[in-house]
Amino acid sequence: MPVEPVPATRPPRLRADLPELTGFDSTSTSDSAGGDDDSRWFDRIGRPSVVALAAFFVLLGAGNYDLDATEARLGLAVGDALGPFGRVVGYWDPSVWPLPVVLGQLCGWFEEEGATQNAIRWPSAIAGCLIGYLLVRRGRLGLNPRAGAMVALAWFGSLALVDRSIGVGGDLIAGLGTVAALDRLLAKGSGWAVGFWASWAFLAGGWPPVAVLALCTVVLGRSGATLTGKMMIPVALTFAAWSAWALWQAPAEVWASALTLPVTQPSKWGMVLAVVAAGCPWAPFVGLMAARSIQESWTGSGRSLVMGWLQISGAALLVGSIIPGLATASTVPALAGLAFVSASVWDRAWVTVGSTSPVAPRRVLAGLTMLIAGLWLLIALLWGGYVAFSVAYYRATIIVTLAFSVVGFVFAVEAARRSDPRRGFAAMALVAVALKLAHWGYYVPEMNYRTSAGPWGRAIGQWVPDKHPIYTLHVWPADLAYATGRPVRQVAAPQLIEFQPGKGSKFVLLGESEYTEYLNWSDGWPKLIKVAEFSDELGLSRRFLTRTEGPILIGHPFKANSATE
Repeated sequence: MPVEPVPATRPPRLRADLPELTGFDSTSTSDSAGGDDDSRWFDRIGRPSVVALAAFFVLLGAGNYDLDATEARLGLAVGDALGPFGRVVGYWDPSVWPLPVVLGQLCGWFEEEGATQNAIRWPSAIAGCLIGYLLVRRGRLGLNPRAGAMVALAWFGSLALVDRSIGVGGDLIAGLGTVAALDRLLAKGSGWAVGFWASWAFLAGGWPPVAVLALCTVVLGRSGATLTGKMMIPVALTFAAWSAWALWQAPAEVWASALTLPVTQPSKWGMVLAVVAAGCPWAPFVGLMAARSIQESWTGSGRSLVMGWLQISGAALLVGSIIPGLATASTVPALAGLAFVSASVWDRAWVTVGSTSPVAPRRVLAGLTMLIAGLWLLIALLWGGYVAFSVAYYRATIIVTLAFSVVGFVFAVEAARRSDPRRGFAAMALVAVALKLAHWGYYVPEMNYRTSAGPWGRAIGQWVPDKHPIYTLHVWPADLAYATGRPVRQVAAPQLIEFQPGKGSKFVLLGESEYTEYLNWSDGWPKLIKVAEFSDELGLSRRFLTRTEGPILIGHPFKANSATE
């Protein structure tokens, strides 16, 4: 039986399409712009660039800035014994929590002469770097490597991280716990890790950071990211352990004061403007999130991540402005959200070069870039021109700062003329570098000289032997007391000075009215010998450093066989 030939047919080709990139819409990326090549390039330089940005913007000059009054209270507590609250001039201070004191004392062990202002500045700087690491990692995993690098520049290159003071950037140590807990909530949901970081925030700043975290979970309103037992049990245990420690070592009034002190603070209605200014030059670009094309450029988990940080930033700004006592705790989460969202906006703008994306957002981006670069150039020219001609010491700093400012403005103009967001991003990066140079090379040394209490305190401390306390009869400014470099103890009455511990002569710092009282009505006072006389910062009154009769001991006056006359 003949067999008919069967024509051979080619088997169907199995096709494996590349999966869609997670976190953003792949259709919005222009192939001609080299979006994939850019991502691979950013992936290669991502980690070294993050380390370099953190070192330049945050760690360079981290300990140069003198402490203000709030930070000086922490500095005084670091130099004293550890407790559930900080000890300031010999008394419990309910505004100082134990975790920053522990970190400061750990840093002080690495210094030759004990804890200095580096023990206050460096833990805050390291906390800022860790927050940046968390944000960058989330940007790389949730969006793409390019977005992660942009998050690093937006966070480290902001004024808040350049300055790192509590008055500008908030409490970074407590903020580390809050931001880490929020990052974990957005990525993995509520759990034990969130509870650990919330406990960290409580020990660093009290209940306000935990309250901000709880309010942010309500605003997010996501399943799995709510208040659960795994999240709250570590916080409850930490609160119970801290309360037992506090009630064991301190009066119950101090424990109650620590819990009620935040609600005695007023609302901070100008917080929104202050936080946006602290997030400059990057924070204003969050406004482009109002464009629908920007919002729709992310899909899936990427859109959820960016919108989550936008909600967190808005909630933190709202509760910090309205609710008393939450302003400081809300500052760092708000800044973190603004940095993440603004970097995400720049990431979307980066891939619109040569594409058919809507024109309006690109025009707004170019105009805002020119506005920020132009305002900074105007400030740099007016301020820098005056300083360069009047103070030769800062001339080199001013020249370099002006050079970066001018080049940044040129890039901004070219970005607007060519409708090129990449040149605009380079312009903002140059403005951030100029801002860092101006702060490090001019602002910090000038403020240390003109407004800091450091020179006045060091002038007093040089007359007192090392390790010897300075006794006072009233509360002196904390930054002045810290700048003396000596332990400061406040006594209730002059008759108690002679009964203070230690051998030898005791040093007493008096105001002008107190010294006059001693000269005219010395009944009950110990005999005091005038050591030195100082004027205050304004030259309106005088300060008198005195000592009691007795030998001046060189060494530690409280340890046997360690002091010599």
